[in-house]
Amino acid sequence: MAALLVGATAQAQVTTYDADTNVVTIPSVSVGTASYTNVTLRNRGEFVFELLGATEQKPAAPGMARYDVGTRVLTLPAVKVGAATFLDVTLKDVGNYVFTLQTATELSASVTAELEAFARELERQFAAGVPPTGVARMALTDNCWRNNGRTRGNFIADYDINIAAYAQRDAFAIGRTVRNLQVLALRNGVNPDGSTRREIELQYDLFYRDGTVQRDTQTLISGSSFGTPGCGVAQNSPALRALGNQQLVQTAVRANNLRDERYSLASGNALSPAVQYRREVQFQIVDPMGNANYVIVTGPGPTTTIDGTVHPFSLKFLSPRLLMSAPELQGKPGNFVNWLDTDGFRNCRLASGALPVVAVVDCVAQGATNSSWGFGFTANANAASDQSFAAQGWVAGGVYRFDVYADDGWKTVNGHVGKTPIGTYHATLDRLPYTFVEMADKYPRIDLGGMSTAQLAANATSASPTPLSIAWTRPGLLPSGRSMHLFQGWEFHQGAQVGNAGGAFNPAFRTINFTYPGTTATSTSGFPVTAARPGQNGKSYTEYNLYYAEPGTFNSIQSRISLQ
Repeated sequence: MAALLVGATAQAQVTTYDADTNVVTIPSVSVGTASYTNVTLRNRGEFVFELLGATEQKPAAPGMARYDVGTRVLTLPAVKVGAATFLDVTLKDVGNYVFTLQTATELSASVTAELEAFARELERQFAAGVPPTGVARMALTDNCWRNNGRTRGNFIADYDINIAAYAQRDAFAIGRTVRNLQVLALRNGVNPDGSTRREIELQYDLFYRDGTVQRDTQTLISGSSFGTPGCGVAQNSPALRALGNQQLVQTAVRANNLRDERYSLASGNALSPAVQYRREVQFQIVDPMGNANYVIVTGPGPTTTIDGTVHPFSLKFLSPRLLMSAPELQGKPGNFVNWLDTDGFRNCRLASGALPVVAVVDCVAQGATNSSWGFGFTANANAASDQSFAAQGWVAGGVYRFDVYADDGWKTVNGHVGKTPIGTYHATLDRLPYTFVEMADKYPRIDLGGMSTAQLAANATSASPTPLSIAWTRPGLLPSGRSMHLFQGWEFHQGAQVGNAGGAFNPAFRTINFTYPGTTATSTSGFPVTAARPGQNGKSYTEYNLYYAEPGTFNSIQSRISLQ
């Protein structure tokens, strides 16, 4: 899900100095193993600053600034002062959290000009259309580019194979503009071979023709990329190139609101309750190149008490590759025989439905089926249900830690203990899902036109189904003035494998087909419907889903018709 160069969604924010109030606002600061957010300092005069406030972050997460307890120096990579940006700002704590300014270097006009030129090149990539080839799409990237689990070569190959889908999906980006460039950090270094490199963390806003705006960040490099982990063919050039986030897997946390309109797959009759709703926090983990086996996620959220011990929120996620092929997971929940490399990881479960914290969950015994936690599905989309969601302990702005493993620690309870992750990443929950009360009458509604729900069910189970001709309403006015446009729709269905013993569901088949009618579309005559796969014992569930998403965060509002 990318708009340019598959850039990372912006989580970092720049430190600012308000000359009117004389207040420095620092989004986050690391202090040893602890971290603090919303740190504010006030300039007493003559660049002497006193601490006004700070909120301890639990669990701790890497801060954008750092306070060294030994030297008592606070280092700020960048500070925005009016229209100017100052780099490598250091403040000395002279006692009682009173700081004096030590160093600050204003961002040069030449670097600003380089970044503006790079931004114009980004605009030109999509000026007249979606880039026609993977090489064209990645023309502004370094050879060592890696982002969300894909290397440059892997992305180019995938793009060329699926060019038609990319062209449809990313058509909304044609004609976009890049504005509000903000440097978050600038680093100069020497590589192991003696060559030099410069890295710039850049934040910017993307303005799309459909009226949406997306904030992204990008790591840019000039000089040599020699020594970049996992890269065997470095590049050396004075030009700026995108380096990607260098993550071995994609990690993200999303706030979702869902509406499910339910019918019988056998008859098309409405089920009871006919409509259900859900508020959830989704953990998106995708590993297209097969680098990882499992991931441990920790952060703010629900807790559970086991034998008198309160366990904080945690989940263990399994790779779909394991769920498909690991001998230990054959026949277990989540064992689908045709998982895709681009499918998300699923969290291990407890048969009771209780929170499956890492301390007790047995992935081999219970399998893995979901990628979210929340409240619902419920027919009672009211204030009481909102209170139940609030009681789970989710925090807007909460930071989640993703420890990524490539070993066999998934096979036993707490099997990860003592093992070393191949990567540790953090992602922020931008906001909470909208409340049930806020979403009253706000969901898109699907109109089947002249088709009855009985005909819908018959078409879904047919050996030769036809695409749907449907229309829908757009989401109602959302809180805080946020806007969402249709990112994609999909058909999903699943069913047991032919020959399963004793009527068991797993092993099973799953199918998802995406469609991209356009971000402002309200109808299509080609919503996909496909037959059960060879070897699949019919369909036990199918859905037709509309996915409205905020650019960048991909927090979503989803509305679907399901047949079960």
